Amino acid sequence: YFLRVVFDTNGNQKWDTGNFLKQQQPERISYYPDMLDARTGWDLVQEFTLEKTNPDPIKN
Repeated sequence: YFLRVVFDTNGNQKWDTGNFLKQQQPERISYYPDMLDARTGWDLVQEFTLEKTNPDPIKN
């Protein structure tokens, strides 16, 4: 399995793509870099650092 964390900054329970005309960036997503081995009946505890994956907006 792969792990993806979506930061729902506006709290609407879904990922928003952003809006070019309103200059809104998409909501941030962070990925765990490796594949995880998850099996039925097993507990899996995995720590990882949530890093910014989207580039910073271009400053004029």
